[in-house]
Amino acid sequence: MNATRIILGTRNSPLALAQTERVQAALAQAWPKLNLSSQSMTTLGDTQLQQSFSQLVQAGHTGVFVKELEQALLTGRIDLAVHSYKDIPSQQPEGLTVCPVLPRDDARDALILGPQICEGSTLETLPPGARLGTASTRRQAMVKRLRPDLNFIDIRGNIHTRLKKLEAGQCDALLLAMAGFERMPDFLGLAKPRIVPCCPVSQLIPAPAQGQLAVEYRTADASIIEPLLAPLLPSPAQQIATQAERAVLTALAGGCSVPLGVYLNPQDATLYGWIQSGQTCYQHQVALDVYAPESAIAEMIQHLGQTEQP
Repeated sequence: MNATRIILGTRNSPLALAQTERVQAALAQAWPKLNLSSQSMTTLGDTQLQQSFSQLVQAGHTGVFVKELEQALLTGRIDLAVHSYKDIPSQQPEGLTVCPVLPRDDARDALILGPQICEGSTLETLPPGARLGTASTRRQAMVKRLRPDLNFIDIRGNIHTRLKKLEAGQCDALLLAMAGFERMPDFLGLAKPRIVPCCPVSQLIPAPAQGQLAVEYRTADASIIEPLLAPLLPSPAQQIATQAERAVLTALAGGCSVPLGVYLNPQDATLYGWIQSGQTCYQHQVALDVYAPESAIAEMIQHLGQTEQP
């Protein structure tokens, strides 16, 4: 590859483009003489909106938001692929490497209230039987334990599409990643009181590495790419957090079809984990030593791995 010219690849959704612009701007600031450009593309996850994530996985599709970008990397069309880290499967194709970049945004899930719901409402105070829009099996499974009376609407599409469906009354509220609103704070002029951070992470545990951006590159280009990425790395604590969360994901072979939450709380270094298999739920928390995280990770894997994975 050309060490002075880098092509970034991205999904063509508004949020993905905004994320790529952040990475490109950070690279430009660190390396002003670097020639940077980007290419956008549509992924399977962007087009197959009639099927749920579980249905796509059951049909043999994995990495539905990253596979086209990975193919572009392997064929040399792009040099860096920008992802939401939580979208990347636990196993990468041979010849590709993943690296987290930029400080981690808010990892919590957010409740987005529709116009018919009182401002300031929370997950606990939504009206009985309210329609909650989410395509995430993790969010559905966890919220069912907290509010079994709610009705879940499988709403997919980019964030703008989902917000339009919310405004049109197809559901009463949405569950989305809070990080998206930090990266694009002016979604359709949505009033801030209608964006409510959800329950504490100990109750509604985020997906592994949620809120973290990552880039993927050809392993053969590591000697060129890694020095360029060095100024963009998250803090050591944030790197340990995403490594720990992803290690649990990898061990349990989690994906969009497995309701799995893993999160390392940076305030008290507590590692939270939750998984559901069938009607059985396993939840565990353990203090993690940031200087020797292996034992806490192994304990989490042991407790959550009690269940046979689907």
